[in-house]
Amino acid sequence: MAQYKLFRLIAALRPDELPGAERWLAATGNAAQADCLALYQYLTKRKPQILGGTDAKAAMSAHIYPGQPYNDAKMRKLMTRLTHLLEDFLIQQELSKDEATRHRLLASTLSRRGDYRLFKDAIEGRLKTIENGRVLGLAYYLEHQQLFASLYFHTETAKFTTHDSSLRQSIAHLEKHITLESLLMGAECLVRDRTLSSGGGYAFFENALQMAKGWGAECPPVIAFFRDVVLLLLRPGQVADLSKLSSQVLSVFDEMGGDEQRMALKLLIFYATPYANNGSGEHSKFIFDLYRLGMEKGLLQHGDNPIDPILFLNIAITGAVEGAFEWTADFIKKYHPMLPVQDRENARHLGLASWHYQLGLAQGDTAELCRALALLNHIPIRSDEIYDLRTRSLQFRIMFDLFLAGAEPLETVLEQARNFKRYLSKNTTYSAAKRGAYTTFLQYAAALAKLLNQHGLDRGAITDFLEKLGFEKNCTLRHWLEEKAGAALQPRP
Repeated sequence: MAQYKLFRLIAALRPDELPGAERWLAATGNAAQADCLALYQYLTKRKPQILGGTDAKAAMSAHIYPGQPYNDAKMRKLMTRLTHLLEDFLIQQELSKDEATRHRLLASTLSRRGDYRLFKDAIEGRLKTIENGRVLGLAYYLEHQQLFASLYFHTETAKFTTHDSSLRQSIAHLEKHITLESLLMGAECLVRDRTLSSGGGYAFFENALQMAKGWGAECPPVIAFFRDVVLLLLRPGQVADLSKLSSQVLSVFDEMGGDEQRMALKLLIFYATPYANNGSGEHSKFIFDLYRLGMEKGLLQHGDNPIDPILFLNIAITGAVEGAFEWTADFIKKYHPMLPVQDRENARHLGLASWHYQLGLAQGDTAELCRALALLNHIPIRSDEIYDLRTRSLQFRIMFDLFLAGAEPLETVLEQARNFKRYLSKNTTYSAAKRGAYTTFLQYAAALAKLLNQHGLDRGAITDFLEKLGFEKNCTLRHWLEEKAGAALQPRP
């Protein structure tokens, strides 16, 4: 709609909320609000493009105040009043669903009403309710802390007694809340710093980790899970028992809030990705199962917001790598319209390109590889970071496989490698480790292409290549290189 906040607010209302908002406005009952109701009814019956014109306010005024001269100040005041009423409606809608906030507000108002027993009953009733609930993450600890603090600091609560533990309880839950939140924020910084050259960190990360470790077996399950995953991320190269890790996350998953669930999946996928990139089928399947878990739990979308393009791409690419072609095709078709408008086509093209590439490899069909390459050509060369390396890397691998099939000359592969390395050397967005991993991959890929282009296969040289590659500590797509070199050593049918 037009730039007016009121128009955007009405556009944000869901169709099923429109009648409720109208009833909310009608319930006020005074003359001023009657004008707001009339304006609301007028706006909800007009198409957005009609409201976007320069004479939109004049048209509204003529409808609300027929026969009266246009008064801009009067219209602005009416629009502002309606905006505030609709904001109040949305707040009430949220309060009807947010039990924690409703009880916190109830306790707050009762604390000032002079009936201590009524106030205390409200606090204790809410504590009993959340104790019987399932969610034991950030929201659980924060609400406990707030309720116990509210009880302790009430003027009628005895402060110096051995019978009242509300202060101790408040502090204990605050410690757990801060510990869990610090673990999550620190882990997010860790992931970001290993992906982008962003720098910085989180000051309380180490303290929170030490606190969680100090609790030992007494550490609450959700906090213990994030503690263990963070320790895993801090020890690169440590191979975890994926079966045990899967059981651990499943045992606490329903006790987390939605944001914590997303973070749990993100950290586990971040841990497993380097192993999957280096050819571990077990880790690749682990990642795919995590994505499917997230989809089953409804974590792909958050309200009416578009879905995250990175998440969409990761699911599409992983599904194609796992050979789940029918499932992945259905996923791309169903979810790509839900992406942000500015990302929709780029993400779809990259997802489909990955699908055609993996299908071409599985079927030995160069036509599928060419379809993948054609799809990548729709993505701008200087695209956003979420497409950049994925697009360049996939384009290079397609060219390499076309070279192996005799459809492209060696020089095309080498030129692609040179251009990619030149780009990485000038880039300051990605971390040094990430740029180094891709540069190493390109160096080995170019060397392998030269070996495979020779007349007569030098098996010894390829064996030496694989041995040297095995000692590299920072090389992305290692497994892809090993597959290409290993295939050359296999006897031809």
